[in-house]
Amino acid sequence: MDRLVPLILLALVAACSAPAPSPVDRFRIGGSASARDLAEALVDAFRLSHPKVEVEHAPPTHSGAAVRALKAREIDVAYLTREPTADERSGLFVYPFALDPLVFAAHRTAGVTDLTTQQIRRLYDGTVTRWSQVGGADVPVVLLDRPSYTSPRRLLNDTLLADLDPAPGATVLEGPGDMDHALRLYPGALGYTSLRAALDLEPDVRILRVDGVYPDPDAVRSGRYRLNRPVIFAVRAEPLSAARRFLEFLNTPPARRVAASRGTVSVRRSLRIGVPPMRNIVALEAKYGGLARYLQARLGLPVDLVHQSSYTDLTEAFRTGQVNAAFAGSFAYLVAHAETGAEVLARPDYGGVSHYRGVVFVRSDSPFRSIEDLRGRRVVHAGPTTTAGQIFPMYALKMRGLGPPQKFFGEFIDAGSHEAALRQLIEGEAEGAAAKDLVWDEMVEENPALKGRLRELAASAPVPSNGFVAGPTVSPALRRQIRNLLLSMHESPQGRKALGDLGADRFLPTTDGDYQALYEMVQTLSDELSGYFQYR
Repeated sequence: MDRLVPLILLALVAACSAPAPSPVDRFRIGGSASARDLAEALVDAFRLSHPKVEVEHAPPTHSGAAVRALKAREIDVAYLTREPTADERSGLFVYPFALDPLVFAAHRTAGVTDLTTQQIRRLYDGTVTRWSQVGGADVPVVLLDRPSYTSPRRLLNDTLLADLDPAPGATVLEGPGDMDHALRLYPGALGYTSLRAALDLEPDVRILRVDGVYPDPDAVRSGRYRLNRPVIFAVRAEPLSAARRFLEFLNTPPARRVAASRGTVSVRRSLRIGVPPMRNIVALEAKYGGLARYLQARLGLPVDLVHQSSYTDLTEAFRTGQVNAAFAGSFAYLVAHAETGAEVLARPDYGGVSHYRGVVFVRSDSPFRSIEDLRGRRVVHAGPTTTAGQIFPMYALKMRGLGPPQKFFGEFIDAGSHEAALRQLIEGEAEGAAAKDLVWDEMVEENPALKGRLRELAASAPVPSNGFVAGPTVSPALRRQIRNLLLSMHESPQGRKALGDLGADRFLPTTDGDYQALYEMVQTLSDELSGYFQYR
């Protein structure tokens, strides 16, 4: 990615300069017409705490058009009432905010308050044409429907009415306002709309229970009421914007109160922590599982571990919402910080050691005595966005005037993790390995028979060990809460147990300035890194 190095160098300059306020103080928001009033109420509440931010509302549309407008930079925040497709998610931050119950509603003259799913199907397939056939008044059914591309019809296509699109004999109405107007206007009308809209139509229109279940918040959260659309906010994957501050606001109590007042149910947030592929999955689960349980008990929200398949996943995982926090290697953090605004909160202290070195290892019985001796040899490394596996070998060779690894070594192969690289070297599948010294120390501790099997040819200056990094969708308040919990873990028995699983004694405060040595390596390699890394 050609802009990677300029971004990282910009971050280096920023780390050495006094912070300046962001010049961005406005954004434009638009999206699905059925969520327009909720979005307007949220913006009003946001501006109470951000009075200097100017917000412009785009004309309402539908979710697909909103995504296109967001990517075309016609708006800065999109609100959707369906899940975006994989293609739509590309290049966006996606924030699930609430569930919006879709309700079936009937004109008061219909004389019903409850329908079964089977009765709804019979009404929409034309079998039932008078309300008296389902226990109501002896008046004809006026069937109302929406176009197949709209989010409410898509939800029904996935649930009750998959093979009835469009419903025979139904009047198809373009917008949610058209549906609401028709429900109120026509005696005997049956249609569907959002809960908040239906509440405004009472008493002329009645909200119908489906299979005896009313769409109250408990029924929605528990899943007993199944006809729920997501309300999702999205921004482009760009840091430091007023739009991003609005997304952070959505995770606050005032935003949740707005959601409740509009008939929607706030999504229970979760913390998804990415762990890098330093070791095998079983070892990683044993190492980080206790920390996840410790944070879950104290944050009051679910905490899940997400095992990343490679080191190149972190920035994209932040962008797509796959994870919202991670234990990140030092260079992976630099990239995520530069490209997404991710913030490092703390790092583990392992018996007084909170840094690691990148090392070029060889087997102890090999004839190689310097890195120069590996010319033309097969060398494996931990991954293309790791300090120990990629940045340090590039730096070490450049400082010796030996050229890039791909030309100096006979082969320079990605093994997928530090442990995998070291095992390939031990088993004779490679003649050198670029990996993290702390991972080798862990392997020797677990299997003392490995002691003395490898030796170092070259080593980097110390850089911070894998730090706990909060992604851009973690609010400042939650970042402070997580940081405080990590820094005080060693003060409680439960915290000390989780730290023991990590092999750590405590967490230490960590900031971007702690990565100065790595920033200097990156600056030295500015020409080599420009356009070198390829991210999905």
